[in-house]
Amino acid sequence: GSTYEIIDSESGTYNFMNDEQIREIQLTFLAQNYIDSKGITTQNLWDNIETYDENVIFISSDMRVIEKYNIKTFLVKGFIMDNEYNYIKDIYLLVNLDRKNKTFSIEPLYDVNYESLEGVQFENNDTEIEKKTYNQYSDAKVGGEYVAKDLIRQYKSTIFSNPNVAYTYLDEEYRNARFGSLEEFKSYITTNREELSTIQCKEYLINVYTDYTEYVCKDQFENMYIFDLENPTKYTLKLDTYTITTDEFKQQYQNSSNENKVKLNVDKWFDMINNRDYKNAFNYLDETFRTNNLKNDPNTFEAYMRDQYPLHYQVLYGEITERNGTYVQSVKLKDITGEDSTEYMLDIIMQLQDDMNFVMSFTMQTK
Repeated sequence: GSTYEIIDSESGTYNFMNDEQIREIQLTFLAQNYIDSKGITTQNLWDNIETYDENVIFISSDMRVIEKYNIKTFLVKGFIMDNEYNYIKDIYLLVNLDRKNKTFSIEPLYDVNYESLEGVQFENNDTEIEKKTYNQYSDAKVGGEYVAKDLIRQYKSTIFSNPNVAYTYLDEEYRNARFGSLEEFKSYITTNREELSTIQCKEYLINVYTDYTEYVCKDQFENMYIFDLENPTKYTLKLDTYTITTDEFKQQYQNSSNENKVKLNVDKWFDMINNRDYKNAFNYLDETFRTNNLKNDPNTFEAYMRDQYPLHYQVLYGEITERNGTYVQSVKLKDITGEDSTEYMLDIIMQLQDDMNFVMSFTMQTK
């Protein structure tokens, strides 16, 4: 049998447990009515849990509160994947919290209609959940840093294992403007899989509103993730701050000088590049420029940018000049990751248009 290395959260020491000891702990999590109805013992536990495997990972995708008495019951919807982010199947669980004894129990469900609750049977809410060694919980609040990092972990896991679900998490207006279709979103994931698999939450900001809490997370590449949480499993997500223009940005832009508007637009354009949003970045290029230099093809543009420049930019601004309404902004690009020590110099040539639009070109280079 297998041997598992388990850390004791209080002492910080490691204990070694075999299969039977692990099953004994897991048995304490299960609802008593589930144990009784299935005739579950320590020996046959894993045979009675569908698709059980010690290496699967559960990701919750939605949650409903079913009962609100002494025992508070949640119907949790999710799916399981393996360690390689491969989707296995949808899973439904009843999670019961005994608020008097501070204990919990879990009941796997099969053949359930999540919307109608058909096939869901609940424990008698007048009963208590007996205290056992491992089925107790506390009301300690989870810190903002943990939540922010866990949201990024969930997003990363879901885009690879279940992109259909990940797409539904995206704010509807945002996903239509940024991707337009599920197929385009899947293509984005496939093309950038290696990079996306490494993202981590390095900074976060929390804004509390009446109906939701906003977590603004930034990864190691300076990319943004804006989660609007109604509850821990129900949220919408935006992957940047430029696709949908905020009122704050509109006000800042309208109150800026033309020179500052150019810089705001350059920031926006490089945010698109940094976020692998090459198609939208391509649309801001002057049509004559992109026809003469890039075959008027967004894929040619993407290949050129990936080949000629680092993937993650730090933009440093130099001199800006203006002639007959055309602005030339000199910039220096440096690799955020430090893997490429080269400094890239180029000029952004831009014309401002109405309604915060602009058209631009840039000096081409060849390595």
